[in-house]
Amino acid sequence: MNQLSEQKNLHFAELLRETVLRGEKTTTWRIWSGEKLDKSGIRVGDTVNLVVSETNQKFAEAKITNIRTTTFQGLTDADRNGHETYSSDKEMYQTFEKFYKTKVTKETQLVVIKFVLNCKGVKRL
Repeated sequence: MNQLSEQKNLHFAELLRETVLRGEKTTTWRIWSGEKLDKSGIRVGDTVNLVVSETNQKFAEAKITNIRTTTFQGLTDADRNGHETYSSDKEMYQTFEKFYKTKVTKETQLVVIKFVLNCKGVKRL
């Protein structure tokens, strides 16, 4: 069986890989329902594989330090810390619409996941 399928994975677009590896990105926002979060099995304290979405290649491991469900409107400074920034809410919504192929508004629910890299699991591609 494929090693990636046996462990919990968080997928990232290739364009975010280096910001994760540099430690600049330590927060990810996912438009996941409670059901999707439950199905992922990801919990605080878990070690997960960080995987490039386009290639399905593992590039690092990370420990999950916090998980919080909110809306775009409810994002706090702490939620935004460690996440890429946007010039406006409109740009933020458009970015997520592109990735998730769904309409995104301030009321859209999302899951904020905080993580720290496991240096032993880092793989430079």
